[in-house]
Amino acid sequence: MGWSDRVDALWEAGSRDFPLKFHRGWIRVESDGDNSERTSRGEVGWYQLDAAERDAVGLSDVAILDDEATSFRAGASLMALNDGKVPTAISGTARLGLIKMWHTLPALARLLGNHFRDGASDWRTMAAWGLANVSAAQIDGHNPAKWIRNVDKVMSEVTEDSLPIAEQAEIVADTIGSIVGTEDSGMIVTVGLVALLGLSALTVLLWRIW
Repeated sequence: MGWSDRVDALWEAGSRDFPLKFHRGWIRVESDGDNSERTSRGEVGWYQLDAAERDAVGLSDVAILDDEATSFRAGASLMALNDGKVPTAISGTARLGLIKMWHTLPALARLLGNHFRDGASDWRTMAAWGLANVSAAQIDGHNPAKWIRNVDKVMSEVTEDSLPIAEQAEIVADTIGSIVGTEDSGMIVTVGLVALLGLSALTVLLWRIW
């Protein structure tokens, strides 16, 4: 029985507050299903909880590493805690994306939550806004595209998109960057996103005309 089968069984037997695909995607991205994973920053288990997160859910690193059921419970508890940090008007995949972002980069989660506090339901819309509008200076020097990509990979499993929007934008941006001769990652990702969204709009328009 593979790790995903064991996660399925734990989800069926326990907490179902969050979608099974969300659990699977989180685990796949953070630990690739290896509950014994421990990073140099002290993150452990399926969901890669750091020390502060483990304290928040009341579980030790040893308890998480020794038992997959405990690790699953830790992840579900962390999701619930992070859910409480998301504005109530945010729902759907946007809410799930922010729950994960609170684990990935709290500064970016706070910024996105504040911008969309009056309502949002689609993670792709939230991610696109973040790629186009958030700078490293706003999130303690971190590259927003890197961390949006991390959450995007989780959400691509939830939404079953074949390729996350951050990666689509970067593919277009890499091509544009090579053409115009710039290595400014922030600028070319933004240009790539604009080009990608423009192409999507053109596709819809042509389909309607046809």
